[in-house]
Amino acid sequence: MKFEKKINISREDFAKLLGEYAGKVAEENKLTIEGMEINLPGFFEMELEYKEKHGYAKFEIEIRWDLSASGVQYKESPGNISATVKTPVEIPGGFKEIKKGLSRKMKEIEDTIRGGNSPAEIDLIYLRDLINAFRQQSEPEWMTSMNELQTSTEALIKAVEIKNLSLAAEKVREINNIKDRCHQAFK
Repeated sequence: MKFEKKINISREDFAKLLGEYAGKVAEENKLTIEGMEINLPGFFEMELEYKEKHGYAKFEIEIRWDLSASGVQYKESPGNISATVKTPVEIPGGFKEIKKGLSRKMKEIEDTIRGGNSPAEIDLIYLRDLINAFRQQSEPEWMTSMNELQTSTEALIKAVEIKNLSLAAEKVREINNIKDRCHQAFK
């Protein structure tokens, strides 16, 4: 499904619309746009993007979640309206899924930093949640490495907060090295 709508709107009407959407999400855990009902999970990834190109500015708010894990349902109104849902994101359940999710999120964060940008706060929160889930499913003999992962993750978050991308890149390398050591020990 795909939904895209372009309208001219005043700043005041835009603020009112966002407020209405926020109220519906908070009250009902769903959003209704153009007759299409979108049920939202309790946790999802959000991306904010701003660009200026060829004399125009563009600001996007994008949210992503795992349809299989959230049980999200869609109701589409008559006509040609649909919704775009990109790659889903939820904390995976099993150890292997957590490990894969951790690798993907670290790659995204590493690529963002390498591109000279700070990772989004939601990505760092998700990374922290993945590390915590990883730790909960780890064997007791891995706790030293799990503690190192948590410490390095918190240091990465702090480096991003103070906008020190070189330190953040160092912490990403550190986390990847710890992950590699854990993987070798696991094998």
